[in-house]
Amino acid sequence: MYRKTPSNPDTDAGQGRDVRLGIQQLGNGFRLWVERHPLHALAAMLACILVSGIVAFTVMRPGPPPGLAALPQPPPSSAGRSIGGIVRTYGTLREISGIQQEIQAIIEKGSLGTADSVRLIEALQRYERLQQNISENKNSEP
Repeated sequence: MYRKTPSNPDTDAGQGRDVRLGIQQLGNGFRLWVERHPLHALAAMLACILVSGIVAFTVMRPGPPPGLAALPQPPPSSAGRSIGGIVRTYGTLREISGIQQEIQAIIEKGSLGTADSVRLIEALQRYERLQQNISENKNSEP
């Protein structure tokens, strides 16, 4: 009724004893052959390395690398005008930034003199001219 279960199951569980015995015999036979013929074992090992290298660098080598891609075509002529427009816009933005800094410096002074008033009026007039140029450029571009 009370049967004792072994806590250490057999290491051959699920395998036939003859498989384990065959592997042991194969290992022992190989070890014996290497001990009897060490030069043959060394030659076999070097031959395997040589064959592996030949196969790796010839048969297993990928195809030739793809060539360089063709150079892209030059942009159409309208791109040159748009690049020029970008450069003009950048110059205009730098000029507007300079005008804003000049106006800010005049405003930060405690009191305005006649020279400051003239500089402020000139800066505002330049700002208005730039605004008109920008709006004219927008209207003239398609």
